[in-house]
Amino acid sequence: METINKIELAAKAALEAEAKKQAGNDEIKALKESAALKAVEREQKVLDMLENRAASRAAKEAEKSNAATPFDFTSWNKTADINRIGSVGEVGKIKDTVDISSEDLRMMRELAEMKNIQNFVSLAPTVQVTTGPVNKESDIQTIVANIKTALETEIASSAKGVYGLA
Repeated sequence: METINKIELAAKAALEAEAKKQAGNDEIKALKESAALKAVEREQKVLDMLENRAASRAAKEAEKSNAATPFDFTSWNKTADINRIGSVGEVGKIKDTVDISSEDLRMMRELAEMKNIQNFVSLAPTVQVTTGPVNKESDIQTIVANIKTALETEIASSAKGVYGLA
């Protein structure tokens, strides 16, 4: 009985191995077919892209050749307003004299002063003092002198940047 069981198990194992081998072969065959289809699709996409590119290049060349022909200005010249040709040199100029009253001058001076004040207010220097760890003892005069020196340096550099001083 034992030999019969061994033979049956071996036959079953051989059948299972053959079935797995056939399933693997079928899967490989399906993958190869899928890859071949994808390759054909990619090739067709490349061909379509090349055709589209050639068509767009031909259209651009046609536009360039059409642009090379000169525009006919005869109809445009007929509708042009020729009466304004003599006034071209006067564009942006004032023909008559301009009277400025003292009120106008006073108002312009006040506006200039207000703008100047706004510049000073908006460009007011700011000072930020931070201290780190204190390593040595100092008297108040030394600290004030150091702060004064730092402020003078900062204000001088700000004035150079704002007013263009050398």
